[in-house]
Amino acid sequence: MLRYPLSGLPWGSEETLMGRRRRLRRGHVVAAALLVVAGMATPLAAYGEGTWVSPAIVNGAASAPPACAAGMTCVRVDATDVLGPVDLVAQGLLFGVDDTTSQALVDALHPTSWRIAGAGQPFSVARSSGAAVTDILSDQWYNSHPGPNVQPPWDNWPAYATWLQQTVKATMAAGQIPDYWEVQNEPDGWYQSIPPESTDQALYQYQLATGIIRSIVPNAKIEGPSLLGFFDTPGQPTIDMTTFLAFVNAHNLPLDALSWHEVIGAAVDRNPDIVVTHVAQARFLLSKYPRLAHIPIFVNEYSSNATHLIPGWAVGWMAALEQAGVAEASRACWHEPDVFGNSIAECNEGGLDGLLQPGSGLPQDLYWVHAAYGSMTGDRVATTSTDPNVSAYATYDPTTGTIAVLVGRHASCTAAVRVDCTEPASATPPPEPVVVQIRTPRGWVAASVETSQIANTPGPQAPPVAVPAGVLPASQLDIPLGGSTGFVDGDAYGITVSNL
Repeated sequence: MLRYPLSGLPWGSEETLMGRRRRLRRGHVVAAALLVVAGMATPLAAYGEGTWVSPAIVNGAASAPPACAAGMTCVRVDATDVLGPVDLVAQGLLFGVDDTTSQALVDALHPTSWRIAGAGQPFSVARSSGAAVTDILSDQWYNSHPGPNVQPPWDNWPAYATWLQQTVKATMAAGQIPDYWEVQNEPDGWYQSIPPESTDQALYQYQLATGIIRSIVPNAKIEGPSLLGFFDTPGQPTIDMTTFLAFVNAHNLPLDALSWHEVIGAAVDRNPDIVVTHVAQARFLLSKYPRLAHIPIFVNEYSSNATHLIPGWAVGWMAALEQAGVAEASRACWHEPDVFGNSIAECNEGGLDGLLQPGSGLPQDLYWVHAAYGSMTGDRVATTSTDPNVSAYATYDPTTGTIAVLVGRHASCTAAVRVDCTEPASATPPPEPVVVQIRTPRGWVAASVETSQIANTPGPQAPPVAVPAGVLPASQLDIPLGGSTGFVDGDAYGITVSNL
């Protein structure tokens, strides 16, 4: 996303794909039980035609999952199918802090990546949190060249080269050294009244900048091209991924991570799963160049304007980014009302990309989704869903004997709740019955279950309340979500299952 300088000017909204856009990352064995969710008790037997028997039950052999009852969405979690260690790739952030931001609230998220511009307080907060830091050089350029007649780097290459040398040297001298350098944020998008770079300008800038950076910091890691979206078709007026990679390879330029944004377009608005397709396409392009084939992929801004504050959509993005296998993914920041009711970009006033209310610094519903995600430990495990608009991310930690699951529904923009939605309220589907079926690890006999609802509700929110379901037989973990009314679109739920 394009940003205004950190001068108090508003950071803005999207209009068209390439048009002007402005925008200032948890007893006793019982044969049957009632599961209480949000105060509603529902017999487990009502939620499926069979039970998923634990591998510990049938002579050590795992059974197939039960059939999903008609008219119901089934989310299945297989804690015996380990995908790899927890990496929290979707816990990246973009600016979003000021001198009033609570470091404790930030640290509780366990952020893994953070994009900032230059040395200073945001860098200190990001580094203290343990996140890998990317320095966006283009934001520094515009911050240091304020005014209505600001020129882009490509209008004066010698001045840009001199400024870049001084800036990199000053950053090194300050001791606030980033993990990655980013040459130009969104070279294919507008910045205030400045049109996008042409393809030739973007390629030359990358060549010039990487040469200067590496001449001062020989081991510097540089990522790019940080496109506005995943555009890979050559011959466009602005830079595309195919042309960029061919140029980088032909000129033996450094490229330590491939990056782009997932923030605009109909595909991004419809379902976060589009990132899985894009990452596969990017890997295909990279495979043509042995030197670049295995570099990491960063989706360094994700979530569209209309749905970026919705808990269910946040879970959808987490699940998709984890499935895609990206190395880093950072939330985008957009506009929302601050504590005074003024429209303000969440990159400013300590908004933390929508996790905290701008101005007050208080946690919003979105914060609690990311806090739950950040608390998940151990190994990632496999999940599936019978509804593409209901996503889940799950982990199993053998050291604590705990399975943690996040489930979110993201069918629409819930216009009656979120003012940024452009679709009518009638587009929001009714609540639907959702059951989470969990296959427990070998040897489990009984488990305790807790659920917590993160409702799609604007403004500051108290931490979600964990509702205990008592002790259940581990051979039958069918957990309904949403009570008697069903799972509301836009909501998210956390589930914690502990071995007894």
